[in-house]
Amino acid sequence: MHFSDDQNIYGVPLKPPSSTSTPWKYDVFLSYRPKDTLRNFTGHLYTALDRAGIRTFMVYHNDELPIGSDVSVESIKAIGESRASIIVFSKNYVSSSRCLDELARIIDCKRTMGQLVLAIFYDVSPIDVREGFGGAFDARNFSEWDLNVISDW
Repeated sequence: MHFSDDQNIYGVPLKPPSSTSTPWKYDVFLSYRPKDTLRNFTGHLYTALDRAGIRTFMVYHNDELPIGSDVSVESIKAIGESRASIIVFSKNYVSSSRCLDELARIIDCKRTMGQLVLAIFYDVSPIDVREGFGGAFDARNFSEWDLNVISDW
């Protein structure tokens, strides 16, 4: 399957939305592994950002997601609609294909749109995350589609 240079694997546009006031729907996109940090660090971070008036997209904490929507597609779309992304790396972050898809999109938005990206290492070191990438690939049985996506990760 081939996508144009203006689309990612989901067919979501890679360019920021056009608007007369601001091109950003969100100030911040939070990328995190829910089972690791939702009920502690990331949940508190979201609350602090919200109280400061910072429009933040957080999966499983966003009232704007339509019922029955595909969370992965909505996340990828929201990344492109965000001025900045915060990645909360945790022990199981790299074992999630959704997190890796978000990471690939965030890196692409940083490269193509100059999106600000902040990395937080929660209860894990940068070396552990780097080594986890290899472990995540070794532990999975990839289909042909997955192998095409891995190059983005």
